[in-house]
Amino acid sequence: MAYQPSPAPQPPQNIEHRKNQQAYHIALIVIIPFIGYFGASLFILGVDVTKEMTALLGGYVATVLVYFFGQKQAQVLTNQVQETEKEKNLLEIKANELHNEMIKVETLRNKLEKQYSDLSNNQLDDLNNRKSDIEKFYSMVQPYIEKHDIKKGG
Repeated sequence: MAYQPSPAPQPPQNIEHRKNQQAYHIALIVIIPFIGYFGASLFILGVDVTKEMTALLGGYVATVLVYFFGQKQAQVLTNQVQETEKEKNLLEIKANELHNEMIKVETLRNKLEKQYSDLSNNQLDDLNNRKSDIEKFYSMVQPYIEKHDIKKGG
């Protein structure tokens, strides 16, 4: 026997399409005989027997239909949940980045406030020094003002 390579894996689209076809075929295999049996029993056996047969087999048919056709809706919902989870994770990352930026801005604001406070204190110290110098000058000049009777403002 010669070596035969295994077939290449099929893309996900083909696999999904094949699953959908299988679900459709199985549903037809279950539904068509049920409808045929239901119709034949209605005409041959009457309404009472048809009600009993529907109650007996209806649950089975409903189970098959829900199983095969409900899977697609469940897959859609699962995909939506996954997308929502991805969006949530991205938003959390962005929120963390913004939080870090806010911390940087707060740190810078505190630094600027300290610099302003230091500058203001230095200016106040400078003004107090000037006031002290003026008071010293006034105390030196006051005897001259009193001696010559110089009035304030004139």
